[in-house]
Amino acid sequence: MIGTFNIKATKGTSPSSVQLLNVVTKSASPFTQKILLEDVTGAWCGYCPRVAYSLETYKQTHPNCISIAVHGGSGIDSMKYQYYPNFNSKFAVNGYPTAIFNRKKQSDGTYGWSEDQADLDLALTKWAPLGLAINSTVSGTNITGSVKVKFNVTTEKSMKLVIALVENGLVYPQTNYYSPQYGATPYLYGGVSPVPDFVHNGVLRKTSTDLFGDAIPVTAQTKNGVYELPFTIPVTGTVYGGVSYTAVPTKCAIVAFVVDGSTGTTTNAGAYNVQYAAVGSSIGFD
Repeated sequence: MIGTFNIKATKGTSPSSVQLLNVVTKSASPFTQKILLEDVTGAWCGYCPRVAYSLETYKQTHPNCISIAVHGGSGIDSMKYQYYPNFNSKFAVNGYPTAIFNRKKQSDGTYGWSEDQADLDLALTKWAPLGLAINSTVSGTNITGSVKVKFNVTTEKSMKLVIALVENGLVYPQTNYYSPQYGATPYLYGGVSPVPDFVHNGVLRKTSTDLFGDAIPVTAQTKNGVYELPFTIPVTGTVYGGVSYTAVPTKCAIVAFVVDGSTGTTTNAGAYNVQYAAVGSSIGFD
């Protein structure tokens, strides 16, 4: 409520003096609010094209929606993230597809996105308490750079930074139940299964931080303060099961986001903001 109010506190039977409190309209944030969808998926999963298609369509008109594909599961898939069981356990994933929305529990008590795009629209209107900037270069077989976090508030709330490498343009057959042979409608991706030339984007390869984030010092969380974390990420690695891969830097991007580090699930605010930058480029606070 906007206005001027007289307030006082009482301890036992002893009241404080009356103080004047002026409540004003919150100023616009200098940062754009972005949102994060982590698509728990698999090339073997026939229902997974539904979420992939929904996100692809939404992102065409909402570029501030950033998605990461966390491949895993029991079927055949050459892109399975090495630590996908840890991710699935943390966010109580119990089926495919599941899209984890801003790493925050939703109204139904799960972390999963209901696939209602109105939820995404609403989240994009939130006031951004911080912004992120990314720069990176390719140095031999490593991608090096740094992520900066700039705060628009002073807070002692626990915050963590996640820095991830994703790869785009990976062509691999995708099972598709949205085809005449399986009967699910509407038909997607030409109504064929498997989709032989399915292009997988935003595939999570590895993180330079802990998968669930490295703590940001509370002393850095001051209004207009900037926290910087350098990173080095090798382009080589292994998928779940031990098969090695080499990511192509020109197809890769860095996704960085700040999450609430609180341990209580009922109070956890999820992701505060997100940023995306192609490898070899720099993007500032926006």
